[in-house]
Amino acid sequence: MVLTLQRVKIGPWGGTGGHAWDEGGHGASAGSYTGVRRMSIGSSWCVSSMLFEYDDNGKRVKGTLHGERDNGIPEEELDFHGEVLTHMCGYHDNHLIRWLQFRSNRNRTFGPYGNLLEDQAGWTRFEVSMEHSGSIVGFCGRSDDFVDAIGVYVAVWNPERFYDSMRRQGVRVYRASPLRMDLRQIEEE
Repeated sequence: MVLTLQRVKIGPWGGTGGHAWDEGGHGASAGSYTGVRRMSIGSSWCVSSMLFEYDDNGKRVKGTLHGERDNGIPEEELDFHGEVLTHMCGYHDNHLIRWLQFRSNRNRTFGPYGNLLEDQAGWTRFEVSMEHSGSIVGFCGRSDDFVDAIGVYVAVWNPERFYDSMRRQGVRVYRASPLRMDLRQIEEE
């Protein structure tokens, strides 16, 4: 059985430097990634690097490193399929992502990454929450030595609740190709 969900792109937030990248979920099955399984996010005075591992209908797919890898970066594993990312918030200045945090549908927090202890003058807060209406299935952004900008791809479970929530949050949403989940392959894992 194949389930088709709406998929949307939100963001990016941050600076305009670095090189654009997009892990929006074009998996090997010509569909889209079906979730985030693991993440490694480098943290110093800003968000220094990101590396994600995605799910492609039951297959693990490693993304590309964005920013410079620090050997001391811990890996955060989600209890996928039951646990998915439903919330992202952070701060950026005109150049970089300075602070970042995620939360799952199980109310587990990942992060914070970066540094909120510095003077935050000129920083802009961003937040997107899709609790009970969608989950993060991919990322996009800009990076060079550090992470300049970040955006997300979301699988929409409950369109009415999702779009209402985005309107209330003042978040602009862009439609992307649909997400096709092969439930048989996911269950076999």
